[in-house]
Amino acid sequence: MRVDGQRYSLDAESNILEDRRDPRDTSVGSIAEDAGIGAAGGAALGEIFGAIDLAEILGGAAAGVIVGNVTADEVVVVEPDQLITLYSR
Repeated sequence: MRVDGQRYSLDAESNILEDRRDPRDTSVGSIAEDAGIGAAGGAALGEIFGAIDLAEILGGAAAGVIVGNVTADEVVVVEPDQLITLYSR
């Protein structure tokens, strides 16, 4: 812990802080990026196995969004105004 530039050691615990999907991995921009990567992958597979059509691109985009959401990191987010009760050990 740091107070007024002075560092103090702290040995304590709190109640369990619940994790959630990392907001940085589930933002609109991140979802659009995952969709773009999936669409490019779908187009590449379409080209390899025949001709590129809309189905491959849309399927790849959907797969990219699903994979991106499933693999998003789980983090504990502590908001600036959130109070956490610490118990000394």
